[in-house]
Amino acid sequence: MCGKESLTKVVSLTPTPPGNDFLTKEEVGRNEPVYPLDLYFCEACHHVQLGHVVDPQILYQKNYSYVSATSAHFVNHLKNYAEEMVDRFGLQTGDLVADIGSNDGTCLSFFKKQGMSVVGVDPATDISERATENGIETVADFFGYDLAVELRKKYGAAKYITSHNA
Repeated sequence: MCGKESLTKVVSLTPTPPGNDFLTKEEVGRNEPVYPLDLYFCEACHHVQLGHVVDPQILYQKNYSYVSATSAHFVNHLKNYAEEMVDRFGLQTGDLVADIGSNDGTCLSFFKKQGMSVVGVDPATDISERATENGIETVADFFGYDLAVELRKKYGAAKYITSHNA
């Protein structure tokens, strides 16, 4: 997190398959890839972090199933969040709001209801497609510099950018 290399392993759990990677009936019983699940403590900034990074394509582009709308509590939080941010930053009808890691578009839907233009970015292809079908235009890709440039050319500059759990 801070760039220092003073990491100490503090917890070592059993290597585990990716979360939310549910198996089909045909896949049950096959050998699944597993990944280290070790937690490290940074002596410099005190951040606790995983010691291994799984390729994001493995995590988000194969049957990724988590959607924000599953949790009524989280949906309510996102509704309140959108209202507070519109007020705090004086967002106006037509302003562009972008969400990185927008998932099913739940957060952006609350900005859209308040009159903003919205665009989401999420690498989970199926979920991105469903969000777009439900009226929240979502780019199915990983966010990075080149995509940011492309989005700015297509939509203009965002007035507000948000991201949750990304």
